Amino acid sequence: MDDPVEYLTTVVRVFPDYADSVIWFSPGPVAYEDAHISPELARELQTWEDRYYLILDDHHEVREEFSAAFDADGLSLAGRLSDELGDAFAVEYLSTGGDRTTLHRDHPGSNPVAVAAFARMAERTRAGHARIVEAQRNGAVFRWVASHGTDDSIR
Repeated sequence: MDDPVEYLTTVVRVFPDYADSVIWFSPGPVAYEDAHISPELARELQTWEDRYYLILDDHHEVREEFSAAFDADGLSLAGRLSDELGDAFAVEYLSTGGDRTTLHRDHPGSNPVAVAAFARMAERTRAGHARIVEAQRNGAVFRWVASHGTDDSIR
């Protein structure tokens, strides 16, 4: 997929990365309650993520003896998320070795509330991108600025 906005708004990614959620979409981590996934799946994803931190070595890599089982569980959980989201979104699992597996369902999702939540997130991303493109057409110049912490006076 060459269009980054298309990717960010149609592919839900699953991987642990110190974000209190293993679900990533449009373009950052999505809290389980914001994803509106089933409570059982949310608990199992959280348990899987907790296990991740227990099997890391001193270099923050998954110890080899645990990677196959961890990835099998992760792929299974990604499949369950894909079932909940159905054909509305692809779900991409990123393995501990860096391989990507993309799951596509050919049926509606089993969790219409989750599908609607991700659709709203996707629409916000598309609308934000459209505003940026329009502003650039009108001469706006955007600069990236790195900062540490937050400044509530900047909005």
